Amino acid sequence: MLSTFKPCENEKASHDACLAFAGTLTESDFWSDQKQLEGTVAAARQMLAMYHKVLFTHGDLLPYNVLISDGRISGIVD
Repeated sequence: MLSTFKPCENEKASHDACLAFAGTLTESDFWSDQKQLEGTVAAARQMLAMYHKVLFTHGDLLPYNVLISDGRISGIVD
């Protein structure tokens, strides 16, 4: 499933993609039981619904790490 992730148009689309992936997990993937998994996903949904600033941080944001296409930023190399 990870290989099907694609760039997202906005923050909501990114959250939706991550939560959809979380819905495919089973207790054996990362959690000790299904109830813990469901609780973690529910907590994530609540946190994503809260108001928050979106900030971009990068430890070495330098010109040679910024990709430009048609005069617009198209990507960041990490």
